[in-house]
Amino acid sequence: MRIKDLFKLVVTALLLGIGIPSVAQQPFSYTQYMENLTPVNSAYSLLNPEGAVNLVARKQWVGIKGSPSTLIANGHLPLGYESTAAAGLILLHDNLAVENLSEVNAFF
Repeated sequence: MRIKDLFKLVVTALLLGIGIPSVAQQPFSYTQYMENLTPVNSAYSLLNPEGAVNLVARKQWVGIKGSPSTLIANGHLPLGYESTAAAGLILLHDNLAVENLSEVNAFF
């Protein structure tokens, strides 16, 4: 073997041996945070005296089996005239290949 070929072999082995972490799919995140505050902190529901209903859906790689999808729905209603309390519901469904995550949260 020539030195040049040996150098190429060593460089190739090093590049293959070094693990470079990569992430192809990001975990679930609350997009449009300022428009959808209640799932992050249910106390924000007291700031909206009219109540609210929000829906966020995301589907990636449409048409490919096992493609990731996320659905989050939440709503709340004030209780009483002065809006000193609120009650609501948060639904989350996250699907990625064989992994499914579903949550139902109620708050007062």
